[in-house]
Amino acid sequence: LAFSINLYNIMIRHAFIKVGVAQSSINRASFYSTVSYNVGGHILSFNDLEHGLIRANSRPPYSLFHPFKQNDPRRSLSMTKLDHRIHFALNCGAKSCPHIESFE
Repeated sequence: LAFSINLYNIMIRHAFIKVGVAQSSINRASFYSTVSYNVGGHILSFNDLEHGLIRANSRPPYSLFHPFKQNDPRRSLSMTKLDHRIHFALNCGAKSCPHIESFE
């Protein structure tokens, strides 16, 4: 869990530097679903990483589907149980997000 949280937080910062910070609500929603990274041979968007891996394959807000289907190989990377404390660790880049910490 700590690795995934640290990865998410650093990937957000890297993406802001490389792609830029989204300025509108529509661009922000698109940013989290379209900007992706190759992590260990798996292509992961920020939504995949947050909701698929870190939030135990839970449906994102305003979505009808879980990020990973039954046969998706990335599903094996998901946490088995949702830990609600992650809300206080993930930093999506908003001013209201918690400060970035390094977790072990």
